[in-house]
Amino acid sequence: MLCPQDLDALKKFSGYVSTTESRRIKLQTTRSPNFLGLNQNIGLWPLSGYGHDSIIGIVDSGIWPEKPSFSDRGMSEIPSRWKGECENATDFNSTMCNRKLIGARHFSKGIFAEDPDAEIPINSPRDTIGHGTHCASISSGGYVESAAYGGYGLGVARGAAPNSRIAVYKAYFSDGKGSEIGTSADILAAINQAIVDGVDVLSLSIGEEGTFYEKLLAAGTFSAMRKGIFVSMAAGNDGDFPNDFPWVLNVGAGTIDREFGGTVLLSNGGTIQGQSMYTGEALLSEIPLIDLKTCQDAHEVHKYRSKIVVCQPQGNLSIDELRDLVFMVKGVRGAVFIANFIDYDDVIKTRYPALFVTPRDGKTILEYTRTSPNPTARMVFGETRIDTKPSPEVAGFSSKGPSLNCPLVLKPDILAPGENILVSWSPYYWAGDVESMETYGWFRFSSGTSMAAPHAAGIGAMLRVAHPDWSPAAIRSAMLTTADVVDNIGEPIKDVESGGRNANPFEMGCGHLNPNRAVDPGLIYNASAQDYINLLCAMNDIREQIFAVVGSFGFDCGNSSSDLNYPSFMVLYEPDDGVDSLIWEFKRRVTNVVDGGSRYKAFVTAPKDSNVTVSPNFLEFNSKNEEQTYTLILRYAGAKNGTVTFGHLKWAQENGNHTVSSLIAISQKNYRSG
Repeated sequence: MLCPQDLDALKKFSGYVSTTESRRIKLQTTRSPNFLGLNQNIGLWPLSGYGHDSIIGIVDSGIWPEKPSFSDRGMSEIPSRWKGECENATDFNSTMCNRKLIGARHFSKGIFAEDPDAEIPINSPRDTIGHGTHCASISSGGYVESAAYGGYGLGVARGAAPNSRIAVYKAYFSDGKGSEIGTSADILAAINQAIVDGVDVLSLSIGEEGTFYEKLLAAGTFSAMRKGIFVSMAAGNDGDFPNDFPWVLNVGAGTIDREFGGTVLLSNGGTIQGQSMYTGEALLSEIPLIDLKTCQDAHEVHKYRSKIVVCQPQGNLSIDELRDLVFMVKGVRGAVFIANFIDYDDVIKTRYPALFVTPRDGKTILEYTRTSPNPTARMVFGETRIDTKPSPEVAGFSSKGPSLNCPLVLKPDILAPGENILVSWSPYYWAGDVESMETYGWFRFSSGTSMAAPHAAGIGAMLRVAHPDWSPAAIRSAMLTTADVVDNIGEPIKDVESGGRNANPFEMGCGHLNPNRAVDPGLIYNASAQDYINLLCAMNDIREQIFAVVGSFGFDCGNSSSDLNYPSFMVLYEPDDGVDSLIWEFKRRVTNVVDGGSRYKAFVTAPKDSNVTVSPNFLEFNSKNEEQTYTLILRYAGAKNGTVTFGHLKWAQENGNHTVSSLIAISQKNYRSG
């Protein structure tokens, strides 16, 4: 980290090449392992020993080490290859680490270089925000009995890879005044230290804006990949799409098959279930029920404040704004809101006795209020429902592709559980509210791609244990080519934000993570550091900018190519280019990762208005680790006015169980999904 004066002096040296500005960064369970299909008897869990001795580095806001999720009960001795340490610092000492939490460091020099007067009350690995603690528990948390939040989600909490080790690198801090601060310089320092310490996997639920060549995260993650470290990164929330590097796994958020809520008990015997995470008392006495239409008339709400009000949001008010408006009126006993899309973090996790029901169920309640001379109801809460359908869906907040920095590589890569996840939490930070009272606890529910990335990191760690010779690209390929594209009712995965239409690859990537298929993919698409350098060279002829990512001038652009050996195909066209038919050619290299020989046949579902040929149409392997190549040629004669269309290539093993799937996408340049 350089001050302006030092930078000016450095620029005078003949060997000076470039500098990159440090930037402020953003931070981006009891059911999700089951939803992923993880099983103690078969599949990835037993094959990897639940991630035995893998080391996952969490670069985030630190950790609360006393949490039961980080107990080392039953853990073996720390692997001798580990080179990290546990710091002594403010409110944190080295004895807080154990055989589970094997390393803890903090990085804040960048903050003080940017602002010497910055205040960090707890400048140590201790987590005063909660974000790092819950990311660590999702990827690697141990078993905790009777975990719940206010009675919701009661069960055994554990991370995706419960036998893995955790190494924490804190680079995001609370200033003690309600704000959170962190710089990309500190993140880079943390990543570099994690590489030296010997982590196997990095989980990064953080983001940085800018081009590849402006992002220190690009350089840090490239270095990690070069050292064989698998990197899982959050895709971003609410449209921000920061982590689109082709050498990392970019993870979007999916829903899981669990809902929380309560029930409206109508006095005529009818029962209507709704969604809610209210943790206060049930309304067990019969209370008058009244339909107040939009509920936007505060005087009208006040008039009926001793009742349960039924509201139908309309106009510019969001449902959470309407909820807060209703309960600003003192004395309102409860409320039922009728709405379609409901956001968990902003709405369902309510401090008020409120239920949120679908328009279909809302009709039943409204009909009862119209036909009963004296409509009354009770409301109960604390209900957990599993195996809800359909699921997964693309969460409404999950950022969409394609990549702006590298549009020739399909991003996001994949979905993982990211909504309504029970996580270990810092007791320093509030977990929720009941009426006007803040609540604190060991666990809470969180949503975001920040929850999805550590799920994938845990799966990546277990794949590394099951296949120690696999590269980061091989691990990613195994995930992408085996992902699920249908939900738990056999229908195409849907996108919540669009109102429930079929999700496209710019929204769900290659599909939803399926760990038990990923451990046995049949074929993988490998890529080396040089392959990524070839891509960077094809994207940019300014050597100083490529240097900013790869960290050395020793790179070779002699074989520059935009055709990365990626397990998907991305076609971009210029709008209205006046050409009747466009032709693209892709070359791919696949590696057999199963014992013995095998033969695969290509099956293509071509995107609309295109013709796709694959040559050869058969691939034959005689031994494990043998490579074969093929060429895919796509001819597109469709509209060039913003049309986006998709297809897929599947290599199906003859007389075998492996199907290796790759997406084919055709898109106008600069298209944005959503």
